[in-house]
Amino acid sequence: MSTRTTPSAGPAPTRPRMTIGDLMVIVAVVAFYAWLLRALVSRELTLVPCLSMLLVVMTLGLFRALLNIKRICWYRDDPGYEPIDPCSDQISPQAARDIATTVPRLEALGFRSLGHFHNADSVSNLTQYVSLFENDRSQRTAQRITTVVGVGPTRELRPFLAFLTEFTDGTCLITDNSENSIIYPPLFFRRGSMCFPWVSDPRRLYEIHEASVAYYAGDCIPSGPRIQDPAEYLRADQRRMLARIAEAGLLLHHATRPVYLLTFRGAFRVTWLHTWPIKPIWRGLRRRRARRILRELALDHLLPGNPEPASAAATR
Repeated sequence: MSTRTTPSAGPAPTRPRMTIGDLMVIVAVVAFYAWLLRALVSRELTLVPCLSMLLVVMTLGLFRALLNIKRICWYRDDPGYEPIDPCSDQISPQAARDIATTVPRLEALGFRSLGHFHNADSVSNLTQYVSLFENDRSQRTAQRITTVVGVGPTRELRPFLAFLTEFTDGTCLITDNSENSIIYPPLFFRRGSMCFPWVSDPRRLYEIHEASVAYYAGDCIPSGPRIQDPAEYLRADQRRMLARIAEAGLLLHHATRPVYLLTFRGAFRVTWLHTWPIKPIWRGLRRRRARRILRELALDHLLPGNPEPASAAATR
């Protein structure tokens, strides 16, 4: 199951019609800032000029970013995953080294590699590779998602590893070590699904996942993906995720083009969660929830600050 949806950039399609939900979000934002401005005026008149100007600048910046992200961000309704050979020149050297390091470590945990794929619907300055693994005995899947941001000498590698267990009721439990903010709600992730960005060792991350499945989903039946066509599995999962996000009102399928567009509510969520100071606050709260989960699982030795194995530190 794909754990992240990657936006595409290109010529902006025709804008969709504004929905009632979009209007409600805009009215709520305007009402909030009006209330805040009134509170500032009534409590501290001397600060009004400075704070009002700051408020206007922040508001204009937020809405400018909102309109920009809505204009350039869209998702194909039939994502493309092209098979690649990590030993060829189809892949960047940084991503190839990351995959070469990850494969034997997951094989040591009982996973077998099902292939490596290039997400063909990435943003112009972003390249994403997905390596898919399956553990037949434990009925788990794993994905190593490697994102290369930028071009030329400024390239930055942002890899993360995710373990997933799917259940017969259509839900799943995911454990990953991504540092990025989750821009869309976990519509079918079970309680216990969490990011642990300080855990870079696959063995330790898998230990957390197994404990989470036993603790939070012990009464559920794993469905076991039994993947026959890895590329189609990734495409089908992405299509299902996009459809559910659209049902939540964050995406809207274009009337004439095979793409999903952000609604105003979806664009606001994407922009808001990546705006200072919301982004660091959100990450801090998420790390706090992750620490609480580790304590519930009696895995205190995996809390931040405890040393990782030498092999994990060497592969960072």
